[in-house]
Amino acid sequence: MDTLHHVQDGVVPMRAHQVSIPSDVHKRPWGGIPFIYSFGDSFQLAPVGMRAFYSQAREPKTGSWSLGMIAVADFRNPPKREVEECSVFVLDEVVRQTDQVFLDFLTRLRNGALQAMDVDFIVSRLLDNLPEEEQLTFKDAIHVVPRWKMAAQVTFKYLNEGFVTPIAVMQSHKESLKSSGNCFSNSTTLPTCSAVCIGAKVMLQANYIVELKLHNGSVGTVRDICYPNPDGPYTRYSDETEYVVVEFPESKLPVALVPGKPKTWIPIPVHKLRCDMNCCACTTIPLRLCNSISVHKSQGSTFGQGQVFEKAVCYLPNPTDTPAPGLEVVALSRCKSPMDMAIGNKKHAICGQRFLKTGQTKAYEERKAFHASLASQAETTRDRLESTIANLDPNPHHKVFERGCEVLLHWYRTRVGDGDAHRAEEDSSMTSADDYHLQDQDAQSDSSGLLRVPEGDGDSEDSSGSSGSDSYDPNRRCSSEESDGSEKVPA
Repeated sequence: MDTLHHVQDGVVPMRAHQVSIPSDVHKRPWGGIPFIYSFGDSFQLAPVGMRAFYSQAREPKTGSWSLGMIAVADFRNPPKREVEECSVFVLDEVVRQTDQVFLDFLTRLRNGALQAMDVDFIVSRLLDNLPEEEQLTFKDAIHVVPRWKMAAQVTFKYLNEGFVTPIAVMQSHKESLKSSGNCFSNSTTLPTCSAVCIGAKVMLQANYIVELKLHNGSVGTVRDICYPNPDGPYTRYSDETEYVVVEFPESKLPVALVPGKPKTWIPIPVHKLRCDMNCCACTTIPLRLCNSISVHKSQGSTFGQGQVFEKAVCYLPNPTDTPAPGLEVVALSRCKSPMDMAIGNKKHAICGQRFLKTGQTKAYEERKAFHASLASQAETTRDRLESTIANLDPNPHHKVFERGCEVLLHWYRTRVGDGDAHRAEEDSSMTSADDYHLQDQDAQSDSSGLLRVPEGDGDSEDSSGSSGSDSYDPNRRCSSEESDGSEKVPA
């Protein structure tokens, strides 16, 4: 819902009249409606080196993690409850996978309830254990690794054996106001050194036009490498004409930027990124070879039939590693089906007993407790909203949620939404409910269970002074008292 489309010059179009909104309100996003409409995914991995926001561990009070905790606490328990209200909705329907057996396995992995058959399943999907014919289907698969260091060998093999075109090595250029060090030295936001060649799969590492599918994480294929320096590309970054042309198949750019080529061919120029403190900078081409990515970077991606990558080779953490909670389930759940997934670890590196304990650490227990509190808050939200919507039902004797929804939908379409497009349809469908005055002493019940005033008694007037018998007005309430002439809009 985008109320900005319907609020122009501070005036909200109503059916009978117009309502003015102060200029300092209507210019705000969402037409001045004060609410936070996105919360996040509590199953998402925390940034590298940081704790999850539900962690109970103590952090420095000045840290960004502490500020985030305060923001979450204020959202869930608003400090000004007389004017603020928190609504929690738990989205638990899985849309990526449809294989119920695979879904059950992922659920057990997420909840720390793995069984011996799950270890057998992992071993059966080891790349080395697959039939030779099936192994060949993973030749162009993406490799999902717990750490970037594990990607080096895979990347080298990909470039060395997969292409005969020249390889361009791109070194990043770093600047800093600090006397020593650079904020990007240990950062994985942009690679310090990367190599690309024509035909290679790459991932964009910066946001350009998010709504047109040119954003951080977009995957494409290198089509050309352009540079004016005869010594090689990207050695000095002295000329802004240096760029890499990448074909992004999901790009929605309406114009072609490369003459004679499809609109999906996008030139990616030199990009300068600054740190949060604005004291350091990193200049490079924001592209990373994409045959191998970290589990953190894979979040939000889907691998399977119809996707950029139809196969994925996933690597489980080594027995000596201490992985972030949820690392295994994030890696494996990127795949649509088990046939789209292979395990890249060697058989000797799979410890069955250790794998069975996945999801049973203290960090997992903290997350489970957080989800339980969210579920409880979501239940309270549902009960409150159902009661509020049911109260919109004009029937004074038996208010039900379904009729309240009908009233709310009718109000939105005719009062807030594009009423002209729906008014004729709505009025024709609501003729049996025409002119509710809902006076108890004269009302009669029709076959739908709604109450209707007998014909000839509709003499109340709406706020514009016209007779209420010309249209259905869901804002009228069941009352034996006379209307005060004001219009009540459902909250």
